[in-house]
Amino acid sequence: FCNNSWYESDFTNYFLGLGYYYKNDFKNAKKALKKVKNSDQVKEYIESINNNTRIPNPYLNYSEEKTEEEQINSVSTKNDGNSNNLKIFFDEVKHLYENRKFNDVITLIDNKKNIVPKDLKEGWEYLYSVRGISNYFQKNYFEAISDITLSINNSSTEYPNMIFYRALCKSEVKDYYGAISDCDILIKLGEKNKGTSYDLATIYNNKAYALTNLKKYNEALPLVKKALELNNSYWYIWDTKGEIEYYLGNYNQCIQDMSQAIKIKKDANSFYFRGLSYHKSGKKELGCKDLSTSGEMGK
Repeated sequence: FCNNSWYESDFTNYFLGLGYYYKNDFKNAKKALKKVKNSDQVKEYIESINNNTRIPNPYLNYSEEKTEEEQINSVSTKNDGNSNNLKIFFDEVKHLYENRKFNDVITLIDNKKNIVPKDLKEGWEYLYSVRGISNYFQKNYFEAISDITLSINNSSTEYPNMIFYRALCKSEVKDYYGAISDCDILIKLGEKNKGTSYDLATIYNNKAYALTNLKKYNEALPLVKKALELNNSYWYIWDTKGEIEYYLGNYNQCIQDMSQAIKIKKDANSFYFRGLSYHKSGKKELGCKDLSTSGEMGK
């Protein structure tokens, strides 16, 4: 998931580091975790690598913690009469998914899912999650929402990454109220599990942006300010705030926020709204320059 995300951030580097950590690839785990800023939890993981100790995975029930290989093996051996075919099937899915052949993943699961016993919840949770994320990257957002929901319903534990992707999909299909609902679940989980480097800044930002799309700018503004309090190093949070300020008619503040976003990363949306704000403020030459740049970048 982290390798295929839209942009690199503390959030993706943290979970990428965890992925490598729990596959015992400590060299790559340390490399990813070192990119995460100001996190006590990350320091604990790096210290555990240096001290050759192990931290239990906080996102699993410790008594049920398994590697992906063990999970696939346990899924396949629960059905003795068809265990070999199941093992081959899950291995094929895993191989295609790891090689980012998302359309092939969807096709394979659709064609062979009937060999999986209906009561094998662990197997269905895995298949729905993989097909859901594959549908997300193929921009089949409605199918992704359905699959991710089925994955969540088949799971005995809370997996924030599934809810996170479902919220993204809901935003893509303009189900902003649904996206807000999922963000509220994530905020509640994050507040409950403080100290786990759960990236609440991104979640507060995403909720604010969903409210922005609903034209609820006054409700969105305190949320994006909260996101900046948690982490002011993400360009997209400054970009969200700048867009909200523009719609509220605060053009000078929009210019400041978008300038901060552009300083971190150049994005067409930031140039677009800064250009509009310059124009509204009477600085038409600067406005035209930014709008031209935004156009060159595809907006």
